Amino acid sequence: DFGKMPGKDGSDWKYPTAQETDYWSSKNITTQRIGFRWERLQPALNGKFDDGYNNQLKNFVKYSTDKGINVLLNPQNFMRYNGSTVGSPNVPVSAFADFWSKLSAQFKDNPRVLFGLNNEPNGMSSTTLITAENAAIAAIRQTGAKNIITVPGNGWTGVASFNQTWVDSDNKISNASLFNQIKDSGNNWMIELHHYPDSDAGGGFDNNTCTRNPTTELRAVVTWLRANNKKLIIGEYGAVNNEN
Repeated sequence: DFGKMPGKDGSDWKYPTAQETDYWSSKNITTQRIGFRWERLQPALNGKFDDGYNNQLKNFVKYSTDKGINVLLNPQNFMRYNGSTVGSPNVPVSAFADFWSKLSAQFKDNPRVLFGLNNEPNGMSSTTLITAENAAIAAIRQTGAKNIITVPGNGWTGVASFNQTWVDSDNKISNASLFNQIKDSGNNWMIELHHYPDSDAGGGFDNNTCTRNPTTELRAVVTWLRANNKKLIIGEYGAVNNEN
């Protein structure tokens, strides 16, 4: 999903195979998070989906969900389209809502499909992010979809930064505050956070060491979730293969 655009199937990008789904199914995995690029699926804002790329996505979803595995759809775009952030003049919020209206309409009759609005928003106004996420949620519900929606926060949506006020957020809005402003008429959404216990919480694991306490950081989030009656999914996590 991160290869050059538009790229070639099998070298610059590739969907998971049926054999991979079979493997995870044999390990009793119940949910797969599938990353893809918004630009590949919808080559022009507000336009139609690319038939080839879209059919591969639909085939993967059908195969996995037919085996009883949930599929979390996740555009790996960091709330950007061709490098411009959602809510900017080049990518209006309405285009983000249009994308999710079209995508959710394809899968609204499959309850095993979850809609992950975007991967790790960053470098943008939190007020704009809230506006865009609420617009996408409204567009999804207008299709009649009742599926679970997973909603990321700003600043890479990390567990470690959940209560911090990010410098890329206007008015110093923390993710904890942001999630209390999400509106869903279907009342079927979860917060999506990512959790890497290395020095900068980014997943690089310099010196192959975990330097943060993942339990302490996660416990603070869980305390907030219980107090605010919210649900959570950890969309990404990592560790090192040693005692450190």
